[in-house]
Amino acid sequence: MECLVAYKSQHPSYMDLAVAEIVTNTANHRIEAL
Repeated sequence: MECLVAYKSQHPSYMDLAVAEIVTNTANHRIEAL
């Protein structure tokens, strides 16, 4: 987790996009599971 924080401090935009994509994909899978 610490390396993720360090990476985010260096590349905030890329990290935010990756996190947003993961959250969206997770939400889609949960909706499909229902």
